[in-house]
Amino acid sequence: MAVTGAIAAPDAGHAPATDSRGRPARAALAHLLLAIACLPILGMLVIAPVLPDMQRAFASVHGVAYLVPLVLTAPALMIVLVSPWSGRLAARIGRRNALVAALIFYFVTATAPLWLSSLSAIIISRLGVGVAEAVLMTVSTMLIGDYFEPRRRDRYLAYQVIYTSVSAVLFLIVGGLLGEAGWRVPFFAYFVALLLLLPTLLFVWEPAQVARPDLIANGREPMPWRAILPICAMTFIAGGCMNLVSVDLGYLIEAVGTRASALKGMGAAVNSCGIAIGAGFYSFSAARPRRTQLGMAFLLSAVGFVVLAQASSFAGTLAGGGVTGLASGFYLAWLLAAVNRSLNFQTRGLGVGLWMTAYFLATLLAPLALVAIGAVAGGLKPAMLVFAAAMAALTATVPFLRVEGEM
Repeated sequence: MAVTGAIAAPDAGHAPATDSRGRPARAALAHLLLAIACLPILGMLVIAPVLPDMQRAFASVHGVAYLVPLVLTAPALMIVLVSPWSGRLAARIGRRNALVAALIFYFVTATAPLWLSSLSAIIISRLGVGVAEAVLMTVSTMLIGDYFEPRRRDRYLAYQVIYTSVSAVLFLIVGGLLGEAGWRVPFFAYFVALLLLLPTLLFVWEPAQVARPDLIANGREPMPWRAILPICAMTFIAGGCMNLVSVDLGYLIEAVGTRASALKGMGAAVNSCGIAIGAGFYSFSAARPRRTQLGMAFLLSAVGFVVLAQASSFAGTLAGGGVTGLASGFYLAWLLAAVNRSLNFQTRGLGVGLWMTAYFLATLLAPLALVAIGAVAGGLKPAMLVFAAAMAALTATVPFLRVEGEM
């Protein structure tokens, strides 16, 4: 049976919760939550390779060329809309209850295309997947914040960036392999939610908070807006730049005359490995958070964009993709940890939800921004200089950022 009714120490912001026997959370529980946080990545990427096959299967549907891409992007749209509310919902009904319900709902909606015959019904089911993903991503991050003291929490949040970046590559490969058997087959991958449901029921326990009951009872627990809004704004800009490279590196490789799919895949792998390594670097420095670290990561990203803009060979483009990946892995982990440092048990749901909204909104808008900026700048490669300038501008704003617990 799961252990419930855990009580945290009076320090809402920094003391980790313990279970009903007074025991702290162990590393295995953190890795379970990190695996759950990968489900939104699975939801979006495992079916990406079969979108052309799906378009052919529904060729008779009017507007199919516009509708099929919604199968991929609809979940991200719902994450943007639902994440802040999912955190507040979890605060009301309980973190564990929200996580269990979301896993079940994710399984039902994500596997629905296995038997649905209408494209519109599939798109509606994908909207449901996005609702579940918003809860899963937000609540799993909330629980890491609840369970662990700041140093371990920051390290695990860096691991979250590593998990998601590595899983993105794996899910694309798995989706491609499963897609060889038909466009519906990759949807079987979502049965992994059932595998995660049992350990969630057995091992995830509900943290409870008793700090400052006067504020909690009157609903006056203050949100640290001055701390989290600048971090969310930085996440929106930097996260958008990060996703630009991940999505469009293949086009940049083509721009230097390389069209081999294997080499494009190599570029994506180098970028993803760079993200994982950058987040790994942050995990080693998490005990000593400094604004200068963030500024250096933004500056390194700007250098990477300049390399992408000036590269005239595959090797140069590969180097630019690796540098931007390395920088983005570090600054994404830094920003996720920083927003959690500013939150306590009562405010964590809304704060984490807003951060998720900022990041996934950037994911949705980044490709559109690239098209618009490229049209004005004169092409894809000149647009990279605009994004280099954006990252350099972020570097200049770092000294004004408020960082809880900076040493």
